[in-house]
Amino acid sequence: MKPALPLLLSCLLAACATTPPPSPTVAVKLLAFNDFHGNLRTPNSGVKQPDPNRPGKTINVPAGGSAQLAALIKRLKAANPNHAVVAAGDLIGASPLLSALFHDEPTIAALDAMGLDFSAVGNHEFDEGGAELLRMQHGGCHPQDGCQAGPFTGARFGYLAANVIDERTGKPLLPAYAIRRFEGVPVAFVGMTTKATPAVVNRKGVAGLQFRDEAETVNALVPVLREQGVKAIVVLLHEGGTQTEGAGINDCKGFSGEIVDIVKRMDAEIDVVVTGHTHQPYNCELSGKRVTSAYSFGRVLTEIDLSLDRSSGDVIKHRAENLVVRADGPADQAQLDLIAKYAALTQPLEERIIGKLPAAMSREATPGGNTALGRMVANAQLAAMRDARYGAAEIGLVNLGGLRADLRPDAQGQVRYGQLFTVQPFNNNLITLSLTGEELLSLLEQQFDAKGEMYAWQFSSNVAYRWSAKRPAGKRVDVASLRIDGAAWDAKRLYRIAVPTFLADGGDGAKMLTHGRDRHVGPIDLDSLADYIASGEAGKPLGEQGIVRED
Repeated sequence: MKPALPLLLSCLLAACATTPPPSPTVAVKLLAFNDFHGNLRTPNSGVKQPDPNRPGKTINVPAGGSAQLAALIKRLKAANPNHAVVAAGDLIGASPLLSALFHDEPTIAALDAMGLDFSAVGNHEFDEGGAELLRMQHGGCHPQDGCQAGPFTGARFGYLAANVIDERTGKPLLPAYAIRRFEGVPVAFVGMTTKATPAVVNRKGVAGLQFRDEAETVNALVPVLREQGVKAIVVLLHEGGTQTEGAGINDCKGFSGEIVDIVKRMDAEIDVVVTGHTHQPYNCELSGKRVTSAYSFGRVLTEIDLSLDRSSGDVIKHRAENLVVRADGPADQAQLDLIAKYAALTQPLEERIIGKLPAAMSREATPGGNTALGRMVANAQLAAMRDARYGAAEIGLVNLGGLRADLRPDAQGQVRYGQLFTVQPFNNNLITLSLTGEELLSLLEQQFDAKGEMYAWQFSSNVAYRWSAKRPAGKRVDVASLRIDGAAWDAKRLYRIAVPTFLADGGDGAKMLTHGRDRHVGPIDLDSLADYIASGEAGKPLGEQGIVRED
């Protein structure tokens, strides 16, 4: 039996000799998306891609759906055991009826099922207030509607909110960051929303919360993370930018927006910034950092590959690619089952026929800023609020950001309730208020940025004016052209304007509306739109374009 010992030793030595040393680097795969907005089903909007049959042309590829997104995530995760699924906020809020009817609990369940690990909060996570966001994280029944579809246990993934400070405690409302180790190497994920959140949500819902500067917030965390041995830092930030028109989903052409300055001011230790908010796709390298966005509604998924130095913990290489989540791709059965469950509950309401339209109503703007959908909705608001009991409105006004999808009737011209809900999901009451002519003119001027570009308010068809970006700030509207019901604008006259509560409270930069007097509360915006379409008025021609650009 003695010869067996040398034989054993020789085998062990041979094994040791053939065991390779660990690689000096660790490969990590991040899968990222943003602005999902509860789109469990494939949305109407697709992704423009080069047409293989017509060089220089594009085609619209149907994309999105939680089942398709989950299947793609599952396949990519299998390529590398060192992975994390992350998001940059607005996963809920402004959601289609399938999710919104249950206060977005279905979307939370879907995100858990597809393996989401961490997400920044976005401004729409605050649509129903900070307390409701905490319920999304920790669970519990809705305070008014209860547990409609059974117990709600909250999200298994972690919401991160480094720059959202609860004034009562002086601490973040939710954790500022999370650390995950890959083969022993730590990577930190810091989550933040845009500091402009109070301007784009109902202010009552964020009372008692501070939204601090994004770059200053993460820079202050860098030494805290360094003390914990972290050298690789990924920021999940609900703020973004845009490319020039026609750029591809993996381009970074003519890139601009708030995110550019934020990234420039970030500490050099930051390696990757996953962004959102602008609903645009891009794949950039700014100030040595990888900066990405995956469009919106689950139509695109960003695959980010990091190479970490095993010794130092630093990111030594990064690459990213935006991938189209094709609607005709593989579908995850668990997601399909979840959708079917909630679809059965929502179908009677969702499929209710409201009325007819002769054509699709689009959010696509003319050079002047008119959109067919915006004008129709503003007309609906005016029709609902003309009654003296609602304040005798003379003008209807809605923000384009409050209209979340085009409205497309079926082959018979019929429009259903679920479609209307997708267009106007915010449940705003309408408010009629008074502004003087001077204040109305100031409101119009608040549409323009420093370069003279316009964020067009959508007015009812009885409002007309001309404008030019070449005129100086504060004088871009041609006062002589401003007409209401065909009558010339009068600086001293009081005008009665019907707006959603969000705008009445100064949302989307409409600060002048906070000065509105003699307020009357009316019906919910969605109800007014449904009534308007049911009446047949929406099928009438909108008339000439009310807003005209001169240059």
